[in-house]
Amino acid sequence: MYFDGSLMLQGARAGVVLVCPNRNQMRYILHVNFEGTTNNLAEYKSLVHGLRTAVTHGVRRLVTLGDSELVVGQVMKALACRDHKMEAYCDVVRKLEAKFDGLELRHIPRTDNEEADSLTRIGSTQDMPPGSVFLDKLM
Repeated sequence: MYFDGSLMLQGARAGVVLVCPNRNQMRYILHVNFEGTTNNLAEYKSLVHGLRTAVTHGVRRLVTLGDSELVVGQVMKALACRDHKMEAYCDVVRKLEAKFDGLELRHIPRTDNEEADSLTRIGSTQDMPPGSVFLDKLM
């Protein structure tokens, strides 16, 4: 799974790409409409949404890749959570981790996260997403 989030003029947007073992993809654009959302919270929201979606589809083992060094570092306990909102999302991720037989979270360069990043950018436009992309609005 790839995840990405960003704060834009239109609000926070996020992208999630779940890649199945047969290489089929499920792609999601998220419109995040919460007061006080930041870039880092948008990253967390995309991670949580992707993990919840994977659980819903019965995924038991998952490699999760994101370009937010801060979010990955906090979840992996390499960095401290200094913001109570981010700490709450980190706790949600850790609780979701128990629903998997194996969950691996890795930081990757932004250039390796192009698909999720492009979904985030598509979500910032007023255009309808492509037919193969799910659009979820988080209020």
